[in-house]
Amino acid sequence: MTALVSVVIATHNRPHLLADTVRSALEQDGPVEVVVVDDGPTGSARPVIAALSDPRVRYFTNPQPSTGRPAAVRNYGATQTTGPLLHFLDDDDRVPPGFYAA
Repeated sequence: MTALVSVVIATHNRPHLLADTVRSALEQDGPVEVVVVDDGPTGSARPVIAALSDPRVRYFTNPQPSTGRPAAVRNYGATQTTGPLLHFLDDDDRVPPGFYAA
């Protein structure tokens, strides 16, 4: 199934928040894909994504760390998506239930 909504989540050294953000996107109605772009130097988001073990979630490290420019992280993530609609989140955001359906 092709994603209708592609969710790009930028993260930087906050793995303790990331899982809830990803889950809030995955719990939406309809086909969703989640692209997580790790902008931290340690790859702290990788184990969080691996633990979720969901094929709708893909993990990338930012090839050129943004040095505090989150738009660069989001733009890179957008190039990895397949859906016609984009939703950008930070690692501390949550998508309210039913948001995409509405």
